[in-house]
Amino acid sequence: MNFLDQEKYRLSFNDDKLNLFKSSIINSLPPVHGGWKRYYERKDIWALPEYKNHIKSWPDSQKIEFLLYCVNIGRNDLNPVVSHHPTSTEKDRSVTTAISYAIFFLGEPSLASSANEDEVAKILGSIRHSRCWEPYIVSSWPISTFLNNIKPRYKDRLPSENTVKALNALADSIRKQYSYLDLNNQFRCLELIDEILSDEEHPEGVKPEYFMGEDSFALYSRKWLDGLASDKKRSDWFRLIALAKTAKGAQPKAKYLELAQPIVDSIGKEEFITGISEWVKHILGIKPELITLDIHRSGYTYQEQYYDFIIPPNIDILKGIIWTTALCNNAALAFDLGNLTERCYKKYPQIGALSAALGNACIFALSRFEVLEGVAQLARLSIRIKQASGKKTIEKFLGITAKEMGLTLDEIADLAVDDFGLVNGKSEFHFSDYRASLEFDGPGKSSIHWYKPDGSQQKTVPAFVKKDFADQLKKLKASKKQLDQTSATQRDRIDRMFRSDRKWAWVNFEKQYLEHGLISFFTKRLIWVFENTNISTRIGIYFGKKWIDAKGEVFAPSENDTVKLWHPSIASVEEVGAWRDFLVNNEIRQPVKQAYREVYILTDAEKDTGLYSNRMAAHILKQHQYVNLARVRGWKAELTGAWDYQASDFAEILLPEHGLKAQFWTSGVETDHGVTDSGILAYVSTDQVRFLKIDSDDTISLIDIPAVVFSEIMRDVDLFVGVASVGNDPEWQDSGVTPEVQSYWRSYLFGDLSEISQTRKDLLERLIPRLKINKVARVEGRFLVVKGKYRTYKIHIGSSNILMEPNEEYLCIVQSRGKKDITEKIFVPFEGDHGLSLVLSKAFLLAEDHKIKDPTILSQIRPQVQSEK
Repeated sequence: MNFLDQEKYRLSFNDDKLNLFKSSIINSLPPVHGGWKRYYERKDIWALPEYKNHIKSWPDSQKIEFLLYCVNIGRNDLNPVVSHHPTSTEKDRSVTTAISYAIFFLGEPSLASSANEDEVAKILGSIRHSRCWEPYIVSSWPISTFLNNIKPRYKDRLPSENTVKALNALADSIRKQYSYLDLNNQFRCLELIDEILSDEEHPEGVKPEYFMGEDSFALYSRKWLDGLASDKKRSDWFRLIALAKTAKGAQPKAKYLELAQPIVDSIGKEEFITGISEWVKHILGIKPELITLDIHRSGYTYQEQYYDFIIPPNIDILKGIIWTTALCNNAALAFDLGNLTERCYKKYPQIGALSAALGNACIFALSRFEVLEGVAQLARLSIRIKQASGKKTIEKFLGITAKEMGLTLDEIADLAVDDFGLVNGKSEFHFSDYRASLEFDGPGKSSIHWYKPDGSQQKTVPAFVKKDFADQLKKLKASKKQLDQTSATQRDRIDRMFRSDRKWAWVNFEKQYLEHGLISFFTKRLIWVFENTNISTRIGIYFGKKWIDAKGEVFAPSENDTVKLWHPSIASVEEVGAWRDFLVNNEIRQPVKQAYREVYILTDAEKDTGLYSNRMAAHILKQHQYVNLARVRGWKAELTGAWDYQASDFAEILLPEHGLKAQFWTSGVETDHGVTDSGILAYVSTDQVRFLKIDSDDTISLIDIPAVVFSEIMRDVDLFVGVASVGNDPEWQDSGVTPEVQSYWRSYLFGDLSEISQTRKDLLERLIPRLKINKVARVEGRFLVVKGKYRTYKIHIGSSNILMEPNEEYLCIVQSRGKKDITEKIFVPFEGDHGLSLVLSKAFLLAEDHKIKDPTILSQIRPQVQSEK
């Protein structure tokens, strides 16, 4: 008689009965491969004739008996070693296959409804006592489905005593063996058990819904919810959280937002925005901490690592709630969501982005805001976010918005820039008879100044403002922070326009750039090209409320003009020199390098190689520093692991305006101590730069690349080398490398100047005569030479490394972290050059070497004095 026809198979678990079972069903099943797969998702088992012809038609009572039998086989006979392990026996594999087959029944609604109370308790108990019980069974088996299916039977009554015991025991087992990587399913099971056992009546007929577990946000939100003024308010938020627990996928369906709308309306739009803003600020204040857990499974012990931020189930709930903010269209909330997005995409070791799911939810919400602040935040984030997936998501939604508005992405970005009410760089806020002036000081920098009724300045915030105008003061501080973020983003956006060769009609340029409260700060300090088919091209800067050229001649743009940024690569040496003199003589500090921008002209060697440039090859870079900088500059770059250090890799940037993309090739460098804990190489060596067509990947001859595009790409690569080269690190010689690499470090210390360094040299020649060290400092070849009281010092203009005369001794001075940029107190005709700051700070220090007290430096400058001491 076939085993399937026996009615008492559950009563005996001897080997004969198991062998009979194997002969009929188990041997017909495909073996379980690849570990503990979600058994109820094995579609191959559903398709087996044994299931379709026999088991599918069984009555529920027989299925229940079969389920209990198979789980109990696991309880009594399954070896602790998982079935796919090489040391497992045929019997182990057979029993595991039997369990995988029977587990399907847990998910059948009819089985859950027809099982009697005693059978429900037995099923729950058998699962918990199975020898293959581990926390991951909660996700591998449809336990949550079974619990959800039996929940309706307890709508009007409590479970039996045995079922209550079984449910509590199952909950205890789950809690004792939390697995961070599977918290969603574990918390779902606990939530269902709680619902089954609960018989409370809730205010407003709404069950309390809190965030799960005890992470920082769960504890904060529980306190926040309990502190609401009325049961009605709490019930509204509970309804919202309950809806958010159903959130699935990367973005909501229309039905989800339809269900959310009446809940948000009931809460009240302003109250909802205030609440979400408070939640976001708390999240931004959470400092993730790396947690390591020892996990014991199936006879093995291994470690799980995660950042103690917000547990995955609560991330999912927050994702659903953030979606609902798309219904609000609030400027202040857009700013908060922008900051949260940036935090979520911040990269952490070993896990990458902190929470891409939550970041994507914020991006979706911002894309649905009808106020321009939403688009402004997306435009800012498209520059700030480094991760490729995040950038792709942002660009997708920006593209949708641009298409809906019938504009280009650049035009969208122009319209979205807030002017913050600035007039001549200032915006005023009134607090009774006092006023505060928000003043724009430069990209990423602003300040607040307070004035008394008589017009005199007050250094601190008036006490009555803190007490009586707390909300307005809060908004003022928020405006300052937004201004700093926006201005820094606009600086970076304008800097990238050099390689895109963007043009404006004069009428649009005048309104959006020249007259704009914020953008005008940048516009009036940059040099522009005015082109017109009827007259010759004019190049000028807005100075003294009029447009003038490098010779000081005034001109007026025409309505028919097109406007674009001037680039020194397409100008003569004389023209570039004239503009540099103009900036220095009139003390105009450009927000980005323009007149002093490095220019890279195609060399004869590059014309000979044709398809690639080796100009930046054979440098050794600190990989993490290089990759981070490349991403900041808009390149797509990945870290090279120790497992493939001999392989080549490349960073890539798209240039869609020109139908091109550029690649910068590198390869890993092996050193004694050059691998991080996560297996990433510390150093890479540089190789060629090449250009390709976007659509076909065909390599393009360098001679066919537009001069401005070639110059800008080579400038980026030179920047990567100039910043990330190990030659900039005076202590790198002790890192344990091959002699060849060590030779590179020594040659870089005092080698030829790069284009960036040549520009720095040009500036120093103009600046030194204007500085107080002009009598003891001069530019000579590759060096800024400084004559001190004790020694004469040669500071390399590129690396800032120092040689001391008369015998060219190396002087090691390590820059202190956090030290202020000396160029902030010295006029420099452009924003930000860390290398220039290093050179000048060392020059000022060594010009007065007799005042130096640092014993480390003194021991090198005056070793004989130190030895006498």
